[in-house]
Amino acid sequence: MSFSVPVRSVRVLVPYIATYYGGVRRVLESGLPLLSRTEGLRVTYAELCRNGGDMDAMERSGVAVDRSIGVSGPSAFSRGPGLSRVSGILAGLPRLAAIARNLARGLAQFDVCYVHGVRELAIAVAARRMARSRSAPALVWHWHGPPLSLSGPGGPWAEARLVRAGSRSCARVLVVSEFCAGQIRRMGVDPQRVVTVCNATSVDAARATPAPPLPRRPPGAFAMLVACASLRRHKGVHLAIEALGRLPAHHVLWVTGDVADSMAREYVDELEALAARTGVAGRVHFIGARRDVHAVMAAADLVLVPSVWEEPFGLVAAEAQVLGVPVIASSRGALPELMGAGRFGLVFEPDDPAALAAAIARLAADAGERAALARTARTHAAARYSYQRWSREVAAVLTEVAGAPVVAGGLGHAVETARSA
Repeated sequence: MSFSVPVRSVRVLVPYIATYYGGVRRVLESGLPLLSRTEGLRVTYAELCRNGGDMDAMERSGVAVDRSIGVSGPSAFSRGPGLSRVSGILAGLPRLAAIARNLARGLAQFDVCYVHGVRELAIAVAARRMARSRSAPALVWHWHGPPLSLSGPGGPWAEARLVRAGSRSCARVLVVSEFCAGQIRRMGVDPQRVVTVCNATSVDAARATPAPPLPRRPPGAFAMLVACASLRRHKGVHLAIEALGRLPAHHVLWVTGDVADSMAREYVDELEALAARTGVAGRVHFIGARRDVHAVMAAADLVLVPSVWEEPFGLVAAEAQVLGVPVIASSRGALPELMGAGRFGLVFEPDDPAALAAAIARLAADAGERAALARTARTHAAARYSYQRWSREVAAVLTEVAGAPVVAGGLGHAVETARSA
């Protein structure tokens, strides 16, 4: 008589605070349902500020949701810069402590706590200490790059200390690009803990008609898009407007992002004044925060990613590539990595708006080059940035740190096997 030994599923908790509908939120929205269907994993999502809409959406997609951990209240614990930001964080400490206590009570139910932000990491570390239990789960941090709050004077020093301190509690630190892998190692994180699992994108519904409608497009207009989840100076929209001023009148610029956002107002005023000075005010269209951003991308002739900060990944660029829309990106951060040395998109120096204008003019004048560039990028991106690849690589890491068997060769071999599957 033979007996089969049941394989225990790895129980994974994903706590998250959804501040706005940005890149990390999109990755979780599309990635967690696929991860939860992976054999041997049981994934549970917990929205830590009880964002009912996000939790409902996760449940509809088939992901289990724990509604007991979060607390009521806004997801943004601070507003404004400088001292007002510090005071906001201090005011939010009681809520953060309540979340940590709730999390501590439930940690023993899970094998891995898989976090995607600095706040979530800090809460998870505090909760594990509160639990004081040997059954506390392993901690995996998917680092999506440095927080913008640390980009000012003294930021790199504070950022490195924060990352090093947080990483010491983690079994693994996943990074979203090779650029981030080098960055985090230079901060002093143990290389043995670092694994590159780049972001993924899903644009299945992108061919739907944009709603609300896009600005009226005159015959022959060449439409360029800068897609921002939030309108901030680091996204480089001002460079796109400066470049627009050097281009013929049939070029128009669409810009996504919430213009009513209080933290964006000063930058929006700056952009509107710049457009007026440059003589292109009638050709710059602020089209608001868009849940249908992929449909907007598909309607554009060109997607611009003119970031002036070190982009940890560049999800907008990857999304445009998967859609088959040509991309021009700045040379900051991981963007050149995504552009593949010019094979998958053009690159310009962000301190040179004339170079951006020249790159736009080059592609606008040559439909054949645009089509060839987009076709090559789409073939590459469809495989490189698929959620099937992402879920396999993440599952390999989560399974390994939970102590379940992995293929011979260790974690590096397991991830490489998942990547090539």
